[in-house]
Amino acid sequence: MELYQHLLRSRPNDAEIYNHLGIAFGKLGRGEDAIKSFETALHHAPKHLEARSNLGVLLVRLGRLPSAIAHFEEVLRLKPDFAEVHSNLGAVYRMVHEREKAAEHYRSAITLNPDFAAAHHNLANLLVELERLAEAEQSYRQALRIDPRSAEVWNGLGLVLASFERFGEAESAYLKALEVDPHNADAENNLGNTLMALDRFEDAFERFRRAIQKKPYLAEAHNNLAWPLMKFGRYEDAEICYENALQIDPNYAHAHFNRAICWLIQGKFAQGWPEYEWRWRCKTGSFPSHDQPVWDGQDITGKTILLHCEQGLGDTLQFIRYAPMLKERGATVVVECQPALVPILERCEGIDRLIAKGQGLPPFDMHSALLSLPSAFRTASETIPDRIPYLFADPELIQHWRARLTASEGFRVGIHWQGSNQYNGDRQRSIPLRHFETIADVPGVRLYSLQKNEGSAQLADFARKHQVIDLADELDAESGAFMDTAAVMINLDLMITSDTSLAHLAGGLGIPVWVPLSKASDWRWLADREDSPWYPTMRLFRQEALGDWQTVFRRMAKQLEMIRNRAARRDPVTVSISIGELVDKISILELKAERIPLEEKRRSVHAELASLRKTFGFAVESTGQIIALQAELKRVNARLWDVEEEIRQCDRDGDFGPRFVALAQSVYRQNDRRAMIKRQIDQRLGSPWVEVKSYA
Repeated sequence: MELYQHLLRSRPNDAEIYNHLGIAFGKLGRGEDAIKSFETALHHAPKHLEARSNLGVLLVRLGRLPSAIAHFEEVLRLKPDFAEVHSNLGAVYRMVHEREKAAEHYRSAITLNPDFAAAHHNLANLLVELERLAEAEQSYRQALRIDPRSAEVWNGLGLVLASFERFGEAESAYLKALEVDPHNADAENNLGNTLMALDRFEDAFERFRRAIQKKPYLAEAHNNLAWPLMKFGRYEDAEICYENALQIDPNYAHAHFNRAICWLIQGKFAQGWPEYEWRWRCKTGSFPSHDQPVWDGQDITGKTILLHCEQGLGDTLQFIRYAPMLKERGATVVVECQPALVPILERCEGIDRLIAKGQGLPPFDMHSALLSLPSAFRTASETIPDRIPYLFADPELIQHWRARLTASEGFRVGIHWQGSNQYNGDRQRSIPLRHFETIADVPGVRLYSLQKNEGSAQLADFARKHQVIDLADELDAESGAFMDTAAVMINLDLMITSDTSLAHLAGGLGIPVWVPLSKASDWRWLADREDSPWYPTMRLFRQEALGDWQTVFRRMAKQLEMIRNRAARRDPVTVSISIGELVDKISILELKAERIPLEEKRRSVHAELASLRKTFGFAVESTGQIIALQAELKRVNARLWDVEEEIRQCDRDGDFGPRFVALAQSVYRQNDRRAMIKRQIDQRLGSPWVEVKSYA
């Protein structure tokens, strides 16, 4: 520094000295002094390109981007073939989000100097932002051809390859980055993500752990470390990882959202539902931009609420169950759903108006996403709305398919194995059809394929070895999505489906359904349960080891064979009863399912309930009036249950005074009300038998 000042005393107008002095000030962090030196150099020599370029670089570092652009542009006006300045100007335009201009300057730099590795690298990073990934891959590879010792370029290439699901190549790229720079925490973290995608959970865990060792405050690595722990079922350890990530970055949306999943899968709903709302702040979230307020549980009497769908078809089918609960609170309920679901949801109770997404919306006072309703209702494990069926098939289609299916002998089992491959987790939830061979081999079982679109190609090879009736071409083409499928399901003895929308359709219809689940299953099925509190007629069969479907299907085949053997040993007793009596029996079984604490007893109740609901679905087309009478009958039976408990308590206490008398009077009054409702149901549905009661 003293040398430059000494030289200036003898050469006060030397622009080159001022340029070097500016560089020195810049290295010392004396930005304003550096700017003054460069400006003095340019005062004495306006065409001093290096000084102007250096000033531009310094201004970028100080965040004065418009001034930096002006200086770089002036350099290029004087010297259009200055490759390094083209690259620098590209970087500034990228910072101000003028990406096309940035790309133009990067390409100019590369044209002028084809071996300019940094320009290739920067262009590749820009192309990633523009989602032009194939071009980005080529630019990364060009940069590596020139300089194969750049860990950052190898890391960037790995990210692009992973986005193409070329995970083996991505792994190699990350390993190259770590070979060049063993301390690169980002490459370790990204390698962990790729290993997770390859289902190599233990290897991924080790990579995330190393990333944290190298960069303890890398919030993303703490968040990702929880991922394999979740797969191992170590939920409490995963919670600690999420907490660590959030201590580093309290607004890390993905860590909040992932922690919600961790809590929900454990059934910690009080913590999980509110945290689940962070999904809207993740990059994949897009909250609807309505001016009206979001409903969060406040009084909604006399108000109109819009429920909008989100995520997949199965999510809508699962959470539409909340619509009647809003109706019961006095709301007018408008539902905006995926167009494909309009036909099946038209029969749901509690919906005043159904609108396909993309159509105009009517006026409304409040709105809610369907998957936000559990939080607004403060849903706990014991208060999950499990009143089924809440989805209904068309009675005419039920009759049509009954004629088709009952003509064939055997135990009718519907099968569905493949979900949409657009879903990120489809590789783990969908099942190769060959695993259904053990089901096909059970004596007396007749398989019906309900698989459409993806996965259907597997059926040709399967059908060469096993008898299966393919219904795909006849399903839903004219009636609308899910309509024929629902009617077929009603006529089956059992549905076996992978974790797709058909699982939710079967559960909502209240038919017996088995769902084989990956060890890394979705949060809604909770952890380590064979039943689902969302669907009383559903049974879950879980993998013991990731990818081991063979053991799962052997277990299912064994259970199915036991069911068939029991059916062969004795026929069920059948009697003719009034429809009102059938509804009454269903309501009593629903109460037992809700109130009996022992799981073994509830399982028997669920089985009988599923059978009676299936019979009811065959015989009755539910209207709004019938649904209302069903609900009232259940309320009466619930009151009778409570009264009986109170009478038993009086008996235990030896209290046969006025309270006991009032309770006894309540029994016959409630029974009178019960008989009247059953008679109304019989009359409205034209039952050949009608409820009769005689009074002395």
